[in-house]
This record gives sequence, C-alpha cells and structure tokens, in this order.
Amino acid sequence: MACFYLFLNIFFFTISISIPPSTPHLTNSTNIDGFTVRLIHRNSHLSPFHNHSLTTSDRIRSAVHRSFSRLNRFHFLSSPSLISDISPNIVPDDGEYFMTFYIGTPPRQVYALADTGSELTWVKCLPRKQRHEETPHTFDPSKSSSYKKLSCFSPSCNTLNMNKRLCTKGSCYYIEKYGDGLTTTGTLSDDKFSFEDDYKNAIDVDHLIFGCSDDASGPVIGNETGIVGLTRRPLSLVFQLNYTKFAYCMVIPTNNQWSGTRSKMYFGSETEFLGGQAPLVIGSNNLYYYLTLQGISVGDEKLHIPSGIFDITENGQGGFIIDSGTTYTLLQGEAFDALVNALSEAISLPQRRNYGEELELCFEGSFEDLVSQPDVTFHLNATDLILTKETTYEEVESGVWCLAILRSKNPLSILGNVQQRNYYVSYDLRNGTEAVYFAPVDCAVF
Repeated sequence: MACFYLFLNIFFFTISISIPPSTPHLTNSTNIDGFTVRLIHRNSHLSPFHNHSLTTSDRIRSAVHRSFSRLNRFHFLSSPSLISDISPNIVPDDGEYFMTFYIGTPPRQVYALADTGSELTWVKCLPRKQRHEETPHTFDPSKSSSYKKLSCFSPSCNTLNMNKRLCTKGSCYYIEKYGDGLTTTGTLSDDKFSFEDDYKNAIDVDHLIFGCSDDASGPVIGNETGIVGLTRRPLSLVFQLNYTKFAYCMVIPTNNQWSGTRSKMYFGSETEFLGGQAPLVIGSNNLYYYLTLQGISVGDEKLHIPSGIFDITENGQGGFIIDSGTTYTLLQGEAFDALVNALSEAISLPQRRNYGEELELCFEGSFEDLVSQPDVTFHLNATDLILTKETTYEEVESGVWCLAILRSKNPLSILGNVQQRNYYVSYDLRNGTEAVYFAPVDCAVF
C-alpha cells in the first residue's frame, strides 16, 4: 500500500474549478495510459451548487430527493414499458461529484457530474434555447477551431443508446426523454479534451465524442450542468479512452463540512485492484453496474430476507446496482423492513420514527453512543462490505442520528455513495474478469 501511495503522489493529476477558465499549458498529448482527477462534492465551497445558507437538514432533504430521482430514472431506463409507473422528479442534475476538464481549441473549462449510471458525456453548449440556463462554464463550439458535429451516418450516432435520434441538416441530433416528460436535446459532437494535473498542465487525451446540449425542457430544477458517462457502453469516457479499469475514493466530510476536493477518481494505469472482489453480474445490460447482494447482517445476525430478492427479473426489473451518483443506498421494501427491525431491536438508544418523510429510523444520542452498536454488513458474492458508523448514520440535528439508507419505491436496489465513502472502489472492465473491488482506506489521505 505504501508503494501505491507513493506512486499516486508522484503521478496523480488533479482538477479544480477554482481556477479561471483560461487556456492551460498543454503537455504530453495522445495515448495517455492513465491519469487522476479530483472529485468535487456538490456541497464543497468549490462546487457550482454550493449554498452556504443551507442547513444540514436542508442538504439531507435535497440528497434524499436526488436519491429517489436517480432510482426513478434507473428504473425507467431499465423498464421502459413501465413509463406510467414512474413518479415525477426525474432530473438531470441529480449526481453528487463534479469533474472539471477542458474542451476545444483554445481549451474552455467546463464541469460535469461523474456518473457511473450514464453512457454519453454531455455539457451545456451555446447557443442555449433557454437563455437563463447559461453559466460561466457553458461551452461555445463556435469558438473552437477543432470542434465538429457528427453526421447521422457516423458509427457513433448509430451506437448512441438514446430514446430517439434525428437528422438535422445532416447532423446527429439526439433527444433523450425521461418518464416524467423531461427532455434533453443536443448535437453529437467531436472535439479535443484535456484534464489538468497538479502543476496546472493540461493532459491532452485528444478527441472525444460528446453531446453538445442546447436545451432541456420539462420539470427540471434548472441547474443541470452536464454528465461524464462512465458505463461499459461504447461512448462512455472509459471506453473511448480504451481503459479497462477506473476507481474512485470518496472522503467522509468533517463535522458535516466539505472543506475541499480530496475525493479522487483514477483512470487506466493509475488504478489498482485492492481489497475484496465482487464480480459484476454478467448478462445484464451494460448501462449499469449490477452486483450480487446475497444478504445483509446486523452484527452477527443475518437478516431473514427472501432468497433472490435482489436478483434481476426476466423483464429487466430489480437487481442491485452500485452507483457513484446516488447519495443514499436504497433497498427493496422487504429487505429494508428487515434491516430497520433488526437495528431497532439491536440498538438500545431512544428512537425516533419517520423523521421527515423518508428517514424512517433515527436514534437519539452522541456519535460515541453509536460506535459501540452493531455494524451493518452487505454480503456480496466473494466479499463483504462492512459499513462504518459514519456511513450508516447521518446527524440530521444535534443529537439525532438517522439511518442513511432509504426504502426503495420499486424493485430496484442501489448502493449509494455515502455507503462507499472511505472505500477505494475499483472497477475491472476486462472481458472475463469484470468485477468491483472494495478496499477500506482513509480517502482523505490515501
């Protein structure tokens, strides 16, 4: 581990949105075998969404809303025939961690949400059909000499997994529709991309295909910025860069405060496979990363959960997804009930039920009171994921700690990023060895 830490310190690269959107000094160009970027949590003071006036309770309510938004979106996209069952609140800015990078010639700084649940990387582009949507980091393709639109006859246009594609003046124009009427549109495009290292040198990864989004309509919050797609499909960032592995390490905030950007994402040769291995479910669609959750324990007691409750059904519903963008883990109803009942019996602290609308189990006391209580363990095939108290509970107000796991409102279950904090999570995408590895570390110093 010490050698790996030294290796990362010598070679890792970082991203920060605090620098001005100017032209960086370009270094080593194509065929980069790996790099590291900083992940900026939306509640960090470096985040474009940072709002210092929000209380802890406000942030938690917002995170709950985003978690259900992603659950609804995933359920809809994996079961399009169930469109009438999808509730509202599907929005495109429901992720947690931002990456910043440069597009074009000269390079223009933009930012987008790192998303293991999306394929296409897309950013806001000018001209916007809705003028109020413009931000300082909106990309203007007319000012890039290396930008080009892709035609409807390009292989990438045919590969794009969207609900609908249109030819507009020969260009590949995508329309992505969600279950509640939200629509995002744009042009499939090609331009130069670069990422920034510690010395503010831009690591040029050459041309990538991305979506240049000019509009979003429907019930959106209005802060959508863009997406960095990290799935196993052809247009994702990792596949376009020809990488078969990536990883991330997400820090735990100190006293509920995000002081900086210590969380990181690693690509290609910067990635190591550490810790326990959980094979990916083979045969599932490549849009999401499905794992096999065999059971859950509280302390030494395994919960009585019906067998197969986390399996993918024949019509594509259900399953257990690991996701970087969903805040809180969501469990299928029967499994959630079993967890809540077990914790209620095992923890001898005063309880509060139904704090707010979605936090169903809370305890009164100090964090030290929780430390001595039984751990929650997720039993994945071939490895166990032991949750720390910091990733099991969140303090919603002074002396009140709520279970940071939610009841899923459909058959799908998701492992959220709160429960992945302080784990080095690496993805092996090589054919025949597809798996996710979990190594417990202190991500603040790793």
